[in-house]
Amino acid sequence: MFRTTLLAAQLLLSAGDPPTFTRDIAPIVFARCAACHHPGEAAPFALLSYGDLKKRAGQIVQVTQERFMPPWLPDSSATPFQDDRSLTSAEIEAFRLWSEAGCPEGDPAALPPAPVFASGWQLGEPDLVVTMPEAYTVPAEGRDIYRNFVIPQPSKEGRYVRALEFRPDNRRALHHAVLFVDGSRYARGEDQRDPEPGYPAMGLGVLRPPNGQFVSWTPGKRAQEYERGIAWRLEDELDIVLQLHLRPSGKPEPIQVSVGLYFSDTPPTKHPLAIRLWSREIDIPAGEKAYVVESAYTLPVDVSVYGIYPHAHYLGKDLRGWAVLPDGREQALIHIPAWDFNWQEEYFYRAPLALPAGTVVHMHYTFDNSAENPFNPSQPPKRVRHGYQSTDEMAELQLQVLTSEWERPILWHDFVQLSFKVDQDHVEQGLKELPGSVALHDEAFKYCLRRGDAVGALAHAQKIVELTSGAPDALTRVGQACVVGGEYEKAIDVLQQALKQKPGLGKAQFQLGRAFERSGRADEAQQLYLKVLERDPRNFLAHGAVGARLLAKGQRAEAAQHFEQALASNPEHLLSLWSLARIDLEEGRTARAKERCLSALEIAADEGGAHFVLGLIDEQAGRAQDARKRFELAVRFEPKEAEYRAALERAAARAAQR
Repeated sequence: MFRTTLLAAQLLLSAGDPPTFTRDIAPIVFARCAACHHPGEAAPFALLSYGDLKKRAGQIVQVTQERFMPPWLPDSSATPFQDDRSLTSAEIEAFRLWSEAGCPEGDPAALPPAPVFASGWQLGEPDLVVTMPEAYTVPAEGRDIYRNFVIPQPSKEGRYVRALEFRPDNRRALHHAVLFVDGSRYARGEDQRDPEPGYPAMGLGVLRPPNGQFVSWTPGKRAQEYERGIAWRLEDELDIVLQLHLRPSGKPEPIQVSVGLYFSDTPPTKHPLAIRLWSREIDIPAGEKAYVVESAYTLPVDVSVYGIYPHAHYLGKDLRGWAVLPDGREQALIHIPAWDFNWQEEYFYRAPLALPAGTVVHMHYTFDNSAENPFNPSQPPKRVRHGYQSTDEMAELQLQVLTSEWERPILWHDFVQLSFKVDQDHVEQGLKELPGSVALHDEAFKYCLRRGDAVGALAHAQKIVELTSGAPDALTRVGQACVVGGEYEKAIDVLQQALKQKPGLGKAQFQLGRAFERSGRADEAQQLYLKVLERDPRNFLAHGAVGARLLAKGQRAEAAQHFEQALASNPEHLLSLWSLARIDLEEGRTARAKERCLSALEIAADEGGAHFVLGLIDEQAGRAQDARKRFELAVRFEPKEAEYRAALERAAARAAQR
């Protein structure tokens, strides 16, 4: 409607009729500017009336010609996005001509109705309002602040979130906010260790976006309603974590953010994934005007991309993402020719983009660390490397995608493995500069274990032993790597050495138990696990291991007690989740078993045990094809599990008989 109105105005302009506020300017402002420029929003003044615009006409002409306002970073010609706030060249020209003509008001009858903004919650009273437990005061001066605020278990029952709205009580110091969930209690622990409200961090750690979705607030953003079928489950054991980017305003600014949640009784039928391209190999020399960071990822399955979120800091200049399809065709994903850290946000396509398996997604970011960059926080410029402070740099391109139920776990697994490799490569690069760093070797050791690389883990563990003169913790890492690599006798020997030096070392006892168990000495293993629990009754790993041994012997009630205790310490302990699901299934609680498995797969979509139990559920219900697919996934992710392979062979034999 507004574009059509402007076309009519252009025809009048050609006849010498200048634009008027009521006919030409108001429709543009009401559509593109008023969402931020109204009382109570982030903008410093309102733009709702003729008087509002007339007194700022010169300023409006300047900021629109520079395309500084309204804030819209993507090149709209590359890919069409929803809620595009950008102005056409004709609209920008209309502001100039209106100002030069003396800002004529025009016929009052031509004025469209001004937008009405709710004074309270935009979607009505929420079903649940969650709020930061206490306000945090942003200091008057200093660097930008990234801080996480934990809202512990806001719901006592699982609910499906269909919409939400952020409501900061002070927008002056808030640049943006992102909502994550955490069921591991990690964020709680970090919060408790910090004397101030919340804890500082920009990295995610174990935090995850709910149901793989972007959940964020930026100035002017409306309440977020999900399309049908895409909701996210607020589990009763989940904490909500709000990550706030805060900026000093020149005076102390207390802030407390609330989020209104709107629930649905309908479970989600679509489960997005957020995957990203990124690089930690960033080292920008002072004065460099065109430093390039690139990354690429090959999609292992077909996906439909419906959202994208580019991220860099103040030195970002030109951000580009595109995809090369298997047939060689290119698909633009996003291009931001003039990045502005102050206006970052996620973007959703007007129509999802279909990318087949084998598509290579590319990221190409250019950074400007020169004195000519007006956003450069350092004058004179200084060397800038990857980091989580806003004066460091980052290069990320997140995609929000949908894929099939059966291919989602494959994509999740592939992407997680790539993530571990990228981070490990970064650590290995750091070791070239600091080869004697125990901390870096330890970090590399952990990444190797996560990737299943026992050889690499062992090499780093042995280096730690050398650097620490055979410390028992270092020997424990060697033993752990040997267990993963199947060298059980070597593991037993080195772990016993560690325990000889430090009797009662819980990690060494636990790993020795694993070595005994995998070498067939189950009773000795169980005794070690119980010793760990004597010293540390909340050790969820030991509880899980004891529970697994009891379950294997058919002692379901006793096993369930240990699994429940493991979950009391860590509600996201995957072994305990799907083991309890198996007990539920064997005792006839099929719905509860399925619910536990789906919770496990929300945490880790490639958890083989959860797929196995879901396969048993499908098998019992006579869904032979689904059962076979579940068992295939279980074997794909846990190929050494004989029970999973037997189930797949059973399902395949039944299919052959049909």
